[in-house]
Amino acid sequence: MFGIGFMLFPTVLSELITEASPTTPAGVIDMRATYGGVSAGLGLLLLFLDNALVLIQAKLLGIMFVVGGMALGRFIGMLIDGSPNMMIYAFLLLEIVVIALALTFYISNKGQNDS
Repeated sequence: MFGIGFMLFPTVLSELITEASPTTPAGVIDMRATYGGVSAGLGLLLLFLDNALVLIQAKLLGIMFVVGGMALGRFIGMLIDGSPNMMIYAFLLLEIVVIALALTFYISNKGQNDS
C-alpha cells in the first residue's frame, strides 16, 4: 500500500511525511520510482515468494535486510541531517518492530527446521 500510495500521490505523501515535496517533475518521477516502485515491487516479491517453494528463512532475511536498510538509512539521516518530524520517528519505530518480528519468526522457524 505504501508503494502504491507513492506511485499515485507522491507529493501528498511527501508533504505528510517530510513536510515538503519535490519541486521539479524529475523529483516527483524519482519519488514515484524509488518510494513507490521499489516498495510496491518488494511487496509483490514477498507475495510471490509466499506462494513459491522458497524457504521461509530466506523470506524473513529479505524482510530484515530491506527494512533494516531503511531503518539504518533513516537513523543515519537523523544523526547527520537532524530535525526529524514525528512521522520519521513513527516510521523508524515501525521498522524496528518489523525487524524484531521477522527476527523472532526467523529464530523460531530455524529451530523447527533444525530438528
